[in-house]
Amino acid sequence: KTAFKVTGKKAGKSTKVTVKVTVKGKKKATKLTLKVKVTKAKKASKSKTTAAPAASATPAASAAASATPAASAPASNAPASNAPTSATPAPTSPVESAPATTTPDVTPEPEKTYDPEKADLNVALTAEKATTFSTNGEYGQVTFNEDGTVSFSSQPTAMAKDDDGNVTDKVKDVSVYNNGLGFILGETAEDQVDVSDYQYVSLRIKTEAEVKLMTWAGGDDANNFWDKSDTWGNTTAVVENADGSKTIVYEVKTAYGKKANKAKAIGFTLKSDDTAKGDDSDPGVAREATLYSIAFSNKIPEAVKPSEPTATPVIETISLDLTATSKTMKSDVTPADGVFPYTGQYQSVFFDIPEDINLAQVTKAIIKADVPKQISFTLWNNTLDQNADSWWSKKSFTAFVTYPFYGGSCTARKDDGGFGGDQGEETLTYDIAPNWTVAGNGGYFSIGSNQKVEEGDGAYKILSVELVIDHSKATIKDVVEPEVTPAPATEAPSAAPSTEPSAAPSTEPSVAPSTEPSEAPVVTAEPETKDPEV
Repeated sequence: KTAFKVTGKKAGKSTKVTVKVTVKGKKKATKLTLKVKVTKAKKASKSKTTAAPAASATPAASAAASATPAASAPASNAPASNAPTSATPAPTSPVESAPATTTPDVTPEPEKTYDPEKADLNVALTAEKATTFSTNGEYGQVTFNEDGTVSFSSQPTAMAKDDDGNVTDKVKDVSVYNNGLGFILGETAEDQVDVSDYQYVSLRIKTEAEVKLMTWAGGDDANNFWDKSDTWGNTTAVVENADGSKTIVYEVKTAYGKKANKAKAIGFTLKSDDTAKGDDSDPGVAREATLYSIAFSNKIPEAVKPSEPTATPVIETISLDLTATSKTMKSDVTPADGVFPYTGQYQSVFFDIPEDINLAQVTKAIIKADVPKQISFTLWNNTLDQNADSWWSKKSFTAFVTYPFYGGSCTARKDDGGFGGDQGEETLTYDIAPNWTVAGNGGYFSIGSNQKVEEGDGAYKILSVELVIDHSKATIKDVVEPEVTPAPATEAPSAAPSTEPSAAPSTEPSVAPSTEPSEAPVVTAEPETKDPEV
């Protein structure tokens, strides 16, 4: 007895039901049309179905199953429409138990780990590493700045082509989605670089446009814009920086997929105006960006903090002020516009050395001048006292002294220090050796006439004075004269010193000695000369 669910008919009414019956041993199904009486459905109860054992399938049952449905019904003179309201279903074929299946023991692949101490891989943002399409004007304009940043505009400079491929006199329109630049990772565009050991790749960029990441890997042609793989969104983090730039961070596996071990190039595009179509009727609006860096890393970068004062370089060259003479030390003449109006020999002009310069860190003095005769140049430490007796010759005051421009400044100084070429501008550099007098912050420097000043000599022009500071050297706060240990009485001096001539000037306040020197330089040896250090 089989029940059928009938919808759309009221209880107590009769209706026809067509069922399809498949008989074992027959390929085609047989349709039976039955007239049934609709009764009110009873509440369904769960029934337990037990599969018949294979032994229950007797030959007689099989024979009965092969008979046609009509033959299985008792003979009757009634028309087919008077068939009973229920039909005996065809015998059920034996049910065989399905073979047991074994689920393979699949161990999930462990999640990849990344070394947080692995050094970052910074992409070289140079013209040499830029892809061909980046610089040919087809997809925008690129400028490589002196500070290492790259400026980009999505406005192409290449001329557009017509439908036949002929170049027109019209510049290409801005594409809404496809203007950008890229950089190769290896030495050439064909090189493949393994970046699979990096978790992140980040772009630090300043722009108001939406950014799309582009990558090339495996068989891609890095110089072909259209071989790119695009990543819109799917960012891991966006770090806002104090300078207005932002660092956009992507997962490397998102950017390169399974080709992270075959990476070739990386770049970006700028999305144009959302409302533009990007065609001749409605070209996109050019967008601009400044690219600071592209880097592969295993750490999400921290935000760039506000710029701090530039750190003092280890080696620094400082220009000294020649426009204001010292108010502490007395000068013999007053320079104006770089001209020192000397009227006699041994006249000096004094200037202050800034207090933030420690003389122990001064390694060189560079003097540029156009002078007719030799001059003197002296560095004095901060203990200088012009009221002291013979102050001009007191060793403890003098940090360094030299006599530049022997014979006057010239255009071709000889190897032995002699005058060569023509008179003109010349730059000389002098090394300053460490000494106990080369100490303390600040001090003074003086520039003096070392020879007679005669009519027709020409002007003494001091163009610049520079000191080279080595900040890696230790500073020395005070000038301290070292103690001299007396020699043993039995030890004779190696050489008897010559009598020291008096250096007292005949008149004050000049530095001139009491005796008039000859035209020769004050020092017997010719001054040390070196090519200017740049």
